[in-house]
Amino acid sequence: MLRKLEIENVEEISAIHRLAFPTSAWTRLGGKVVEEYYLWHLLGPHPIVHATGVFVDDRLAGFCISGVFNASTSGFLSKNRNLLVWRMTVRPWLVFDPVFLSKVRSGVNILNRFRKRNRRPAERTSGNPTDSFGILAIAVDPSQQGLGIGQLLMEDAERTAIELRFSRMDLTVNPENHSAIRFYEKLNWVKQVKNESWKGVMVKKLPTPAKASGQNR
Repeated sequence: MLRKLEIENVEEISAIHRLAFPTSAWTRLGGKVVEEYYLWHLLGPHPIVHATGVFVDDRLAGFCISGVFNASTSGFLSKNRNLLVWRMTVRPWLVFDPVFLSKVRSGVNILNRFRKRNRRPAERTSGNPTDSFGILAIAVDPSQQGLGIGQLLMEDAERTAIELRFSRMDLTVNPENHSAIRFYEKLNWVKQVKNESWKGVMVKKLPTPAKASGQNR
């Protein structure tokens, strides 16, 4: 059964994230960090948040958070920097992990760019709003995979994007996650290549919603 996710579901969301992504940076920093990550995306100052889950026997089996997000990663890093530093302090072995350190450096760069933009509010607010509806996160409990839950969640997000009259969708996937890439390509997502290089961004063009037929006139 597909349901809208609420704040009280955040522990279940965190649990599935940790099961689905056991080596991710957030998972390795602990359940509290994962919970705060998703709370930021459910409650942060984002223009559009669409959070749904598939429940099997009244238990969350998979979730998808999509929409238009304001400083999705940098805002989380800024708001929770003390928690993140503390969690790294009590897990000192992580500083010897090259993959984890790469994620930390990436996060620091994102946070620095975020701070620079905050010093130039006029530039930050100029320009047109995005026309892309993003998939921020999607995960399925490994014990529930193969049941079509991921496709159901993606179709729900796409349907919402079309209803809101977006012209395309976007997501970012680890280029080494070949099974996820095949899954998205099966749903007609394509890799967005720039300068002959692909860094994990995938996009999908959406059909234009049919105009009202005038039946209600």
